[in-house]
Order: sequence, then C-alpha cells, then structure tokens
Amino acid sequence: MAFTRITKDNLPSLIEDKYHILIAGIWSWNSWGKLDYWDTATIDIDGSMHSERGHAPNGWQTGWEKDKEFRIFPKTKPSKDIYGILSMMFTGLDLGSHVLESSFQAAQACYVVNREVFSAAIPINERPMEAFEAGLKYILPKIKNNDLRGQLPKMLDYIARDLEDGKDFRANVQAGMDADTMLGMGADQVGFSRQ
Repeated sequence: MAFTRITKDNLPSLIEDKYHILIAGIWSWNSWGKLDYWDTATIDIDGSMHSERGHAPNGWQTGWEKDKEFRIFPKTKPSKDIYGILSMMFTGLDLGSHVLESSFQAAQACYVVNREVFSAAIPINERPMEAFEAGLKYILPKIKNNDLRGQLPKMLDYIARDLEDGKDFRANVQAGMDADTMLGMGADQVGFSRQ
C-alpha cells in the first residue's frame, strides 16, 4: 500500500519523516466533501501536522501552490446577484448533482488524528492517488443526496490531472483574487469563496 492511514496507535512511528498528507472528511452538514492535501509535511507526536512552506524576502509564502483542497459540493441554481455571478468564475468537474473543484489550501497546520476524518501519510516518493481513492471512498457515502459513487474514476482522473498540471487550481486561485477585487476586499480581509 502506498500510504499509511494515521491513527493514535501508529502516530509515534510517523513523526520522524516528511510525507504527503491527505485528510478527507465531510463539512457543512453532510453536503460538502473535502480532500485536504499537503505536498510536504511533518507530523508531531501530539498529532498536529505542519506543512513545509517558506517565505520570500518580501514576506510572501512560498510553496503554497503545492498544497491543495479538493471540494465536492452540491450544484446550486444560478442566481443573478453578485455572489451568483462571481461563483460562475470558478471551474471544476461537473458530476451531475455536485461539482468537484480544486482550490487553494490555506491551512498550514491541523490535527491528523480525528475519528471523523480519513487521514493518510504518503511517502514523499509515492504518488498520492491510492490515498485519494481511499479518501473518496470514505467520504462519498456520507455526502447527502448524491449520485456520485459511480463517478469515482472520473474524480480520480480530475485530481491526478490537477496535481500534475495545476490548470484548474491556478484558474480558481485567480478567480478568487478577481472576485476579491470585484468585492473591494484587500489582502487583509476575508476573501470570496464558496465556503
């Protein structure tokens, strides 16, 4: 197996090395699924995970573009208000009742041991797709009112492609910045997102 599911029991054996980390779970009243991915991270004995990012001389973070969040959320009817218009700027994979979208992973740290999520440590030299498949299988049955189970291969293809070329990721990061500008928000304010 190309990954280790993280538990309280095996946590002490995972604290020495660097890993890709995947945490899959449900968010927002069982209607959204999330697969949070960090390209390079370390795990502490208390179960906290810290992504490996740097800082440029101007203070901006570096390495953030390797960390991603894949969201599965229900489609909503288009609206004519500003938020409906802004939401059309984002791109993702149409899954019928839901959309799978690649997004920016803002969190640099979190806890990996939680009974309500699927957490995996993937060796740095391994591709993370086996862990993504296991994570999707964990969350798909928990998403309310969905017809997604038959679309697992399609979702895995989308994730693998976006991890490789980052096309949708870059487009959605840019869309988020454009939406913030349209709403008159600066870097110190909460930006537009589907959350």
